[in-house]
Formats: sequence, structure tokens, C-alpha cells
Amino acid sequence: MGNIGSAVSRIDPDDPHEYRRYGQIRTLAQLDPAPTFVGIQEATGWHRDGWRRLHQLANALDMVALHPVTSHVGDGENHTALLYRPSAATLRTYTPGVAIGAFHHGLLRATFDVDGRDVMVLVTHLNPVDGTARLAEAKRLTDYAGDFPGTPGRAVLLMDGNMPSDDDPEPDWDNDVPHTSTPATASSTRTDPSARRTGAPWAP
Repeated sequence: MGNIGSAVSRIDPDDPHEYRRYGQIRTLAQLDPAPTFVGIQEATGWHRDGWRRLHQLANALDMVALHPVTSHVGDGENHTALLYRPSAATLRTYTPGVAIGAFHHGLLRATFDVDGRDVMVLVTHLNPVDGTARLAEAKRLTDYAGDFPGTPGRAVLLMDGNMPSDDDPEPDWDNDVPHTSTPATASSTRTDPSARRTGAPWAP
């Protein structure tokens, strides 16, 4: 399945040149194998300029961006998004807003064919201030664990859980991240990062 990534990238008013966001793009573009899926949490302000930042990221990674979900709380600036690599995964279904109102920032659900196997991908961003609400959101996510009629038995969760700890161990990236025997690689051809990816299933 290649690498699976999740990133947080808000527009920082103290970083007018967006060096942090460009640094994240470079980091993701250098992953080997290239990521099959990338989840973006806290894409604050990314709807401005016709979703230019989302399309810029998709072009830089040779990926396709699906329609983001906007947080149902706040000022409409906070978005969550999912990108996938069409050379490694075929989109089957996509729901940009699952259980609207039950998740602080929303939940995206998509199903893909990856190497002939059905895989569900979930992207969310849990409540940032209320531990009880986070627990309720986590319990809802367990509904997608295991087999259920009409639901793939395999799932990937890309999430900002808002619950980091300094005691959390570093994952064993060589063994804990699933890979296929023939991982997808990024195309050597890059499009203009200011342009939108052609052939994408969604455009504003």
C-alpha cells in the first residue's frame, strides 16, 4: 500500500510566506515509497483562492484531492481533507460528511480498491478541548472495526487525536507501517504547483 501519511497545516498568520506548509510539502514529496493516502487536518483557510493550497499539494504529490469536509463549529475556516494516489488506489465510494454533528471537525469516509482488496479510509480530527467528547468520537470510530455487511474488513484511520504525550514511543516505521511487495512510486513528472490537477473527480 506504500506509505500512509497524515499532516496538519493551518495558515499561520506569523508565517506570511507559509514556510512551514512548503516544508511539509517537501517532506511528503520525499517519502519513499510515495504515500498512497494523505489525510490533512486543520487545513484552516485552504478554501481561499479556489482551494489553491489543496490543489498545489495534490499536484506536488501526484495525487488527487477529494472534496474536503468543513468543521460544523467555528467560522467555517477549518477543513479536513483526503488525497489518494490514483496509480495505487481506485476510488469506489466517498462520503465527505459522516454523522454530521457527531464529530467536532467532521469525518470523511472513502472506500478504495488497493491491489485487488477493498480498503476503507477514514480521516478525522477529534475535539481539541473536551476529553469526554473525544472519547465519544473514538467510540463512534470503533463501529468501523472488523467485518460488517457491505463494509470492507480492512480500514485505515488518519487522525489528529488531540491527545499527544511526551511518553508516546516512536513507531517502528519499518515494521509497523503496512507495505505491498510492489509499492507505488511517484511519477517523475511534476505539474505546475499553482495549477489544478487534471482529471480530478472534484473541483470547486
